Amino acid sequence: MRVDGLIRPCVLLFLAAAACNRAPATPPNVVAAKGGDITITPLMHASVQIEHAGKVIQVDPAMGDMTNAKAADLILVTDIHDDHLKPGRIRRLRKPEAPVVVPEAVRAQAGTQIAAPLEVLANGEKKTVAGFDVEAVPMYNVKNEFAPGQPYHTKGRGNGYVITVGGKRLFFAGDTECVPEIKALKGIDVAFLPMNLPFTMSPADAADCVKAFKPAIAFPYHYMGQKPEEFVAALKDSGIETRLLNWYPPVTRDDVVAVARPGMLVDVGGRRIHMNCTGTGSPTVVIESGSASFAIDWLFVQPEVAKTTRVCSYDRAGAGWSDPSGHAETADGVVADLHAALSAAGEKPPYVLVAQSIGGLYARAYQLEHPKDVAGIVFVDSAHEDQWKIPVDGKPVPLWSVTADQLRATVPKMRPSDAAAPPPLPPPSVDEPFDKLPPDLLKTRVTFEMRVFKQMMGPDVSQMTEAMESMRKTLLELHAASAKGARPLGSRPVVVLTAENGPEPEFTALEAKLAQLSTNATQRVVPGSGHEIHLFQPAAVVQGIGDVVNAARRGVAVRR
Repeated sequence: MRVDGLIRPCVLLFLAAAACNRAPATPPNVVAAKGGDITITPLMHASVQIEHAGKVIQVDPAMGDMTNAKAADLILVTDIHDDHLKPGRIRRLRKPEAPVVVPEAVRAQAGTQIAAPLEVLANGEKKTVAGFDVEAVPMYNVKNEFAPGQPYHTKGRGNGYVITVGGKRLFFAGDTECVPEIKALKGIDVAFLPMNLPFTMSPADAADCVKAFKPAIAFPYHYMGQKPEEFVAALKDSGIETRLLNWYPPVTRDDVVAVARPGMLVDVGGRRIHMNCTGTGSPTVVIESGSASFAIDWLFVQPEVAKTTRVCSYDRAGAGWSDPSGHAETADGVVADLHAALSAAGEKPPYVLVAQSIGGLYARAYQLEHPKDVAGIVFVDSAHEDQWKIPVDGKPVPLWSVTADQLRATVPKMRPSDAAAPPPLPPPSVDEPFDKLPPDLLKTRVTFEMRVFKQMMGPDVSQMTEAMESMRKTLLELHAASAKGARPLGSRPVVVLTAENGPEPEFTALEAKLAQLSTNATQRVVPGSGHEIHLFQPAAVVQGIGDVVNAARRGVAVRR
């Protein structure tokens, strides 16, 4: 026993010494370079922080928790979509005078929201910015389209980037398929490839792309809903090192309602709907919020409108202070709930509907169901039925244009299999413009939003199919009502408020069609505003509501 007692500690000491003499394994987020290691910190999705020799580069700082993100000496933005571009975050993260590199489309989209110095690079251009060599690489779709001849990402609109850091060439592909310009890249040390269909590539496509230009190290990123392990497996024995990082950290927030509920809860057949009505006068303004949006979002609008007429905001079933309905949200359900809630609250038509984002579809569905109740509509950066697409035979087509059988065959393919990991919750909306809300109200809003996100993750294939079939029928009704130049809103006063810096050009372009729904309509582009115009520029919304209310009261043309 004594011998054994002597041998055992000696063996342990020997193993410890051997371990001390081995070089430690390189962490997957570290790349050796001249002047020190490059440290890669994934923030979320396509947002990534690069550090080297005391300098910080932020690429697409648009998603994830930015609490621990470092102030940037250089910022690169690839595209106009809000998972790549959030001007408020850029302003918060850039050091004084730190340049921001963007394509022209981003400069036009952001307008004055991103101050100088701003470096605009076209595809293929090269420039030294903040001491780093930066090359803009084309990123675009060649196969994947949201409509015939209309790719999700058009050539020339966005940039991928090759940036040289510590002698290493890092390539951030952005939103793209494997286009010839990427295949032609040479001397790439580290590459970041997207893989989320239908917008970019599958993991297999991304692996084939990597094999074409042969970087030393390849990272999958921008892969929500995909399996990056498939990318790694496809590159086994290729000689290309693959590394996985956590691009989708769990989103956790305290479930706290920090403000008192305004208004009342009204019964709609055994469930309660939250409704907050203030002011006096007719017609009554009824606010229909966007997706994952709430009555409290209209804090800067409702009190001003209430000075001149009656106004009601409310929370749809399962949102805010309203009870859940027990099934997925549908237009039919929204219309029925709103009509019942207004009646239970003692509110009387006529109504002027104020509809933001998806609320625009619900407001139009309400008008079709209750035409005599609606005196006018204010569309606040509202959705149009042509925006809703589903993939049929590999091509995205308007949801209203498919048959019920096509929809039933397609929905299971759109949902991850039960064996797949559930998609991560999106980060809560705490940036601009939501940061304008008082702190306790913002904390409450985050709680409401996270609850809604969790509900959205819940439906199984049958529930999802049922909800989409209901939406298909609604969109078909809306399309049919306005087909061949028909004006389903007649001569009702209509104001269409369009955000100058909306979600994407296709969404904005479709808003012009909303102004064709009435012979008494006008469209106004709201300068400097993002999608949530009621928070970015509430005065524009108050003015639009006032103009429709006045026109409805007097039976005159709406102010142009």
